[in-house]
Amino acid sequence: MRKVTFLIAGTLLTTLSAAASDNSSQLDGQIIVSAYDFAHIGSKTLTQTEQLATRIFALAKVDAQWTSGSLADVRTLMNDFSATPSGRCAAPLPAVLKVQIFSLAPNGFPLQGLGYSLPCAGQGVQVTIFSDRVEAVSRTTLTSFYRVLAYALAHELGHVLLRSSVHEQSGLMKGIWTKADWQRAAVTVIAFAPQDASFIAGELRVIKARDTEQRPHDTALLQIGTLISKASVNGLARLLKFCKFRPGALEDWYAGVGIFPKTKKIAIS
Repeated sequence: MRKVTFLIAGTLLTTLSAAASDNSSQLDGQIIVSAYDFAHIGSKTLTQTEQLATRIFALAKVDAQWTSGSLADVRTLMNDFSATPSGRCAAPLPAVLKVQIFSLAPNGFPLQGLGYSLPCAGQGVQVTIFSDRVEAVSRTTLTSFYRVLAYALAHELGHVLLRSSVHEQSGLMKGIWTKADWQRAAVTVIAFAPQDASFIAGELRVIKARDTEQRPHDTALLQIGTLISKASVNGLARLLKFCKFRPGALEDWYAGVGIFPKTKKIAIS
């Protein structure tokens, strides 16, 4: 009997085994993923896919939030191959991770590949999946299409979160999946290996802490803003300069309450 294996990616490209219990009560960070369905797989299938992928990330204590990308954004979805990872990427994670699903893999793409990721891409799309390859795995292994797609997306996004194209011997980041792996994935949740989950959680905690540091500045601005009027703009600008608040925050606050358009500039140098 012939042994069937499937590659979810490699080098610039990437892919996916070890079960884990569903223990996601404490999440260490959040990712926002914008999905572009150029293959037109449909909203029902995409919702099922995102729900399973969300469960996979929750096992690594990551809160995955999904949005539907507009197909009109195609001009912004370039592939940034300029930053090829030799180790871990130095650049910070983008605020929104972009994934795209195409109908057909291009000529010359590895026959066993389901898609690829660009872990160090500073712009454009980070993950690309080909639905014809997903369908082939689904048909051959009798695993639901949405489950194969969910694992392919979670694996490639895993490379982005790990800031690396390196594969593991087991877990979600395993490089080559056998038919047995996929049949297992059909009935259980394949999780990140513990070391990968730990690294991702640590990275997201750092990002969360950094973002939290900015919030007191914005909160203080709102409190001060309630006590002032349009006539006191210059006085507040001097106050903010003295207090060394975040540059540009004053303009953001005034634009938000509609005192004047955001195009008007207030210099806080």
